[in-house]
Amino acid sequence: MGMVGRPRIETRERYACGKAKSKPEVASPAMVRRIINEARRGAADPALGSVIGQLRLRDIIDTRQMSAGLRYAELCADFDRMKGIPRRSAASPSYQAGLRRTGGNDAEDEGIVAELLRNGGDVRELAKKNARLRALVRIVTAHEAAQKALLECGQPVWRLVREVAIYDRTIDAWHRPQLIRGLDALLAHFDLTGFRK
Repeated sequence: MGMVGRPRIETRERYACGKAKSKPEVASPAMVRRIINEARRGAADPALGSVIGQLRLRDIIDTRQMSAGLRYAELCADFDRMKGIPRRSAASPSYQAGLRRTGGNDAEDEGIVAELLRNGGDVRELAKKNARLRALVRIVTAHEAAQKALLECGQPVWRLVREVAIYDRTIDAWHRPQLIRGLDALLAHFDLTGFRK
């Protein structure tokens, strides 16, 4: 008896068992156009490759809100470096940039400041004499003020902003209004409202 069915197409590669290998995936014209447009907009910047950068590229948030989120991530990285907290495993590029700054671990200086505060000493007087302590006081007060501004919006908003800005984790569309509210609070806190969109 002869062969049953249609003849084999010999133009495709096959596995050893005879099954045809799938065609290599080709990007559609719309996908190629999107890649080119994002490259023209400066997608080579690591910040635009982060979650907050992708939200900006899709026009979900504006440039000022993105800037506030990036500044918050750098501030948290400065604070973590100063406290001696180890690097976060999956962190945003802005957080990583804050960790790469010079100065090392300032945990010893923080102990000095904490002891002064417990004994009723004036930290600002000590900071006038020591540049590292001056930077330490600046970082601590800026971090506490930013945290307070975010917590005034509620703990869920604070958590969402940390997830996106620091941990570089995606969020669903349901949480975007809360994220925008948190970024607006940071925008007002950092006084970035004077910049154009």
